[in-house]
Amino acid sequence: MRFSPTVALARAVAVYGRFRKRRVHTYSPEHSIPQALHAACQQEDSRELCHQTRQSRSLPTHEWTSLVATALGAVIGVGSTLATDRLRWRRDTGELDRETLRTVSAQFLEALTEARDAISDASRSEHLPVDERSQLARASILAHGVHSKQYQLELLATPEVAQLAGDAAYQLLLYRDAVVAGHTRDDPECAQVRRAFREARQKLMAAIRSSLARA
Repeated sequence: MRFSPTVALARAVAVYGRFRKRRVHTYSPEHSIPQALHAACQQEDSRELCHQTRQSRSLPTHEWTSLVATALGAVIGVGSTLATDRLRWRRDTGELDRETLRTVSAQFLEALTEARDAISDASRSEHLPVDERSQLARASILAHGVHSKQYQLELLATPEVAQLAGDAAYQLLLYRDAVVAGHTRDDPECAQVRRAFREARQKLMAAIRSSLARA
């Protein structure tokens, strides 16, 4: 029959119980459970059982070393896997953020350019009444979603890029207001604000390129 440490320990406790019944004594601090078990193991019919129980409760040194090495190897393996997954996640997340920033930046620049073109077309339409030119210029900002795309960019961009995006949109509004006021393309008022918008847009594009390179 195969030896079981659990069964052996249970038998030892049973032997200890029988030993306690044989002795009539009052409890004192000296009669602790370990001491009583030791006394029980001194009985002739229990020595071999107690010896086997003690042997089963300890492992040879080489087995402990093997267990520790296995556990340590498992910890190192899990840690290495987690670190690799973390690096991969950060790389994938960074690439996704960079691609998203590139997309919303391109959409905002496109909206600025298309709205600028619509305002310029209105400023060239000298054959149209001033009210009609003004209406065309006013509709250009909303028609091309300049403000909505500006807000999308500001949510993802750095503070520098967000500030420059606001500056470019503001200069575009000044260009629109000049046309709404009745100025045509060749008027100094239109030329000045058009030039200011172009410079603001160029600064924005440079900041976006720099931000994408660092991301």
